[in-house]
Amino acid sequence: TIIENGGCDNRDWTVGERYTHFWVWDMTVGDADQDGNDDIYVLDLLADITTQRVVTYRSPITAATNGVPTSLGSSQSNTYRIIEVGDYGESQTSLGGACTDDDIFLLRSEGVDYATGAATNPGNSDNVTIMEYGCSTQPIDRFPTSLPPNPTIVQMGTVFGGLDIADLDDDGTTDVIAMTDGNVRNITYTVSTSQGNWGTPQIAYFGPYISYDVTVAD
Repeated sequence: TIIENGGCDNRDWTVGERYTHFWVWDMTVGDADQDGNDDIYVLDLLADITTQRVVTYRSPITAATNGVPTSLGSSQSNTYRIIEVGDYGESQTSLGGACTDDDIFLLRSEGVDYATGAATNPGNSDNVTIMEYGCSTQPIDRFPTSLPPNPTIVQMGTVFGGLDIADLDDDGTTDVIAMTDGNVRNITYTVSTSQGNWGTPQIAYFGPYISYDVTVAD
């Protein structure tokens, strides 16, 4: 459900468009094509409790807006329950010239049969999968219809945890990925010194506390 503000210096709110999903794991807001209008990204699970998708609602959002799905495959191979959006910084060129966009960062976890709760592809839940917005690789500017077979993956070297991304130097490109370290006392993070080059994950200790989530901000 989108709750719309009346504009600058306006404190009025109205209920806007509503979209229905069987099960939503996570959602976020970004601007895929950098047109100045917010797009909505929904990470969901279909009613078969196996099929996973990212559904993008492209702006400007009206009553005629339909979600554009990207299939993430079966949950029994890998599961995805956390989504973040930011510019990966890849160089692309579309018909209109150089392309600046927002890309999708997904936390990939072990495969699970949701009907039984059993792990079907055991492993750590620490692989950050990057799915790039295609302003030159798709027939139209959009995310791919399904997760590519060999996407960019950043392995964080922890067990599981919350995820966040950020742009440390404010150049418009995501250059830090951070995770809680198995819900214990550390934050695991990696920093990119140039596009696509991620450093060895480091640990930031913050005391004898349990951490469930993390946010990176100035």
